[in-house]
Amino acid sequence: FFFFFFFFKQKTAYEIGVRLVGSEMCIRDRYYRLGYEARQVNEFSTAIKFYTKALEIRPEYENCYFNRGFSYAKLNDHSKAIADYKKFIEMDSSNGYAYYNLGISLNKLKQYDAAIDSFTQAISLVSANSDFYCNRGFAHRKKGNYALAIKDFNEAIKLCPNHFKVWLKIYNRRITVEGFVLISSTTSNSLPKTTKGR
Repeated sequence: FFFFFFFFKQKTAYEIGVRLVGSEMCIRDRYYRLGYEARQVNEFSTAIKFYTKALEIRPEYENCYFNRGFSYAKLNDHSKAIADYKKFIEMDSSNGYAYYNLGISLNKLKQYDAAIDSFTQAISLVSANSDFYCNRGFAHRKKGNYALAIKDFNEAIKLCPNHFKVWLKIYNRRITVEGFVLISSTTSNSLPKTTKGR
């Protein structure tokens, strides 16, 4: 009878523990979903609060770092965005989009060398994304590396011939190397018809 009672108590304690852990997971996932829903409607400050709550329950919840980083970036808090993207990359270094987003925030803070490294890593993981080349080209251009910039812009155009951002950068900035405009007559004729741009 004592053995049966002891076994029953142990089993009950175990079951209670499982239920508590399960409840904690539900709360964590609920915070994550609320953060995602807030992000979807551009409520980025609210999203950050919910992602932070989820991370308080499970600090290794890597997707929270990615999405909170994105939310920080949308609020132009790029230092915090960079910290979150780096934390995510520590947990999952195979995600090219994390390196890309990190590069965007580094670009915003004018940390162009680090941004180029980040975009290069992103390209090594996802080689067919024209945005990755476009933004690395932007970083090269800001550093005055025009030959490398035009090389990346050309690669972006190969991947996406109608990539508006690339054409805008070339057409409005007239990227040059040694005084020569690097747009051939054939590509010039392909420029999108636009009257304004930044």
